[in-house]
Amino acid sequence: MLYALRSMSRACRYESDALLFHTCKLQDHVYRHASDIEFEEEYGDPDKMHQEDFRLRRATKGLVQCLLDGKSPIAQHVRHLQIGTLRQDVFDSMIAPVLGKVLTRLINLHSLSWDTNIPIPESVLDVLHTTHTTVRLHVTNCLRERKPLDRLLLSSPQLHSLQMNVYFDLVGVCPIVKGSSELQILKRCLMQGNSIKVLHLALENIDKYLYRSAVSDHGIQDWENGPLNFHWQDGDRFPALEEWGWSGSTQYVYSEQQLDMWRRCMDWTQLRVLDFGDHPLISMLPFPSLAGHVPRLNSLAVFITAQKQHDMHEPTRTIPIFEEFLRSIPALEKLRLRWEFIPDCLSMILESQGHSLRELDLYHARSGNAWDQHRYIDILMKAPQLHHLRVRHLLPQGPTVDFQGTWYGHAINSSPSAKYTAMEDVSIEERAQSERKHAAMMERISNRRKALASAAERTPEEIAQVIELARQNPRGQ
Repeated sequence: MLYALRSMSRACRYESDALLFHTCKLQDHVYRHASDIEFEEEYGDPDKMHQEDFRLRRATKGLVQCLLDGKSPIAQHVRHLQIGTLRQDVFDSMIAPVLGKVLTRLINLHSLSWDTNIPIPESVLDVLHTTHTTVRLHVTNCLRERKPLDRLLLSSPQLHSLQMNVYFDLVGVCPIVKGSSELQILKRCLMQGNSIKVLHLALENIDKYLYRSAVSDHGIQDWENGPLNFHWQDGDRFPALEEWGWSGSTQYVYSEQQLDMWRRCMDWTQLRVLDFGDHPLISMLPFPSLAGHVPRLNSLAVFITAQKQHDMHEPTRTIPIFEEFLRSIPALEKLRLRWEFIPDCLSMILESQGHSLRELDLYHARSGNAWDQHRYIDILMKAPQLHHLRVRHLLPQGPTVDFQGTWYGHAINSSPSAKYTAMEDVSIEERAQSERKHAAMMERISNRRKALASAAERTPEEIAQVIELARQNPRGQ
């Protein structure tokens, strides 16, 4: 009986190890914004914050030791290794010296994620290229901290996905369309590696006048000046992207000439995800340029402005352009659209893509009357396979309505009226949570101030005692 229990325990542990260590992350702290740290130290519980980082550092140290231990079975279970946020001294002392050896022990590795702005050691990259030739490399570097591009990492022939902020030096005034940037250096690195499939970028102002000493090693003299986009040239050959995304407040500058060059430099037929970000697209140029060239596109996210610039405020001009683009896509599964003209083009969206839509997220940015039940049921009727529907719109007076529903399994095929019944306005609960969070924060601040005030108050006897102690022991011994 005891032998059977031991065997069962051993089998359960082996199976649980395979699940627990399928993905391993090496990280020594949680990234926090400077203002959050200041608030916690002033009003919160800084010890809790430090304890959390201490536990992460201790767990990372123990995990590294297990991966290096030849007797430990953990290494064979690891499929995905993530290098997370690390302090430079911790990386230099704990990770860098052994990471190459760790990689050689991960015989079943599928991917390596480099989620830090610390440059990858060349020896580690060599091990990856020689020992794990089929492993995909994923890089996330949105917290640059004014460190230069890791050209070695970005030129890797195994780089599969990249999400990062690209520095630029502002030239001119709003709208920001020109400057010098790292975009051309990045373009050359990615063309050299010729393997990138998923690319999500954002522009970040380097503020060279404010951080002159901190940016001296960025090689600004090598940056190309001009429109803030990839300066495509004859002879460029860019790897075929499956995802192209842009975020941040500074838009990628699309021009008819550059879009035409981009179509010739890259095979767009592989593109599945097109994300223009959460800031307004000030030109409709991408839509006519890409119409008919992205047959596999299944996800589109775009915020279209209605400003007078480029006649974006004219629905008679912009809606037909968007309609032509949508009709050129065989089967769009996910659409996230923010536009003042949604009511004017909704029927066209449902007519052209309703048969394939699985997720629909609409933000009607123009104040108006609340949508009635019939409009929601009409959407659910014309897009019967929707798994998720979210509609946000502004009311003439009051907050934004956020009406949404999510359906799983058999509920997906329910009647439109049944699916509508399951939808709810989540903005009500979100506002309540926000109010509760604000009340709790104010209570913490009040308690902290009371504690400080109590500590500052002293009776005359206590003050006299402190003065006497200071007189008797002036050196604090």
